[in-house]
Amino acid sequence: AERQVIGSAGNFTSATGLQVSNTVGETITTTGSSTSLILTQGFQQPNTSPLAIEDVKLGYVIKAYPNPAHNAVTLDFTTQKSLLLQISLFDIYGKQIQPTEQLNINGNIVHTVNVSAIPSGNYFIHLTNTDGKLNKNIPFQKID
Repeated sequence: AERQVIGSAGNFTSATGLQVSNTVGETITTTGSSTSLILTQGFQQPNTSPLAIEDVKLGYVIKAYPNPAHNAVTLDFTTQKSLLLQISLFDIYGKQIQPTEQLNINGNIVHTVNVSAIPSGNYFIHLTNTDGKLNKNIPFQKID
């Protein structure tokens, strides 16, 4: 199935060998650049794009992939100290979609969030820890 984005405003431009589209309100997930080009990837990207969150002060790295996802989103955690995390899944309107999971992380742990039962659309995995120092949203797109 072809991916589609519905938005209140946006733009599409094409030139020889290049197509660029954007949507107002699109969440930015990663940015890359070269000497002549800056590319910011969001929900409209056609290929899998992993997302990494790192906090040197708190001592953790979180990688989330694939994006877009069919059946599951993999969360790859690396921590220098123990973290007790709450993992919640929300739609783009802020409605919680699945019950909150708790996960104790120490070292390197891979955890899978099952998204097979939810309809295609844009979602966020919300991560918090017990002391409130970690509070992150990981955007992803669910496709069938």
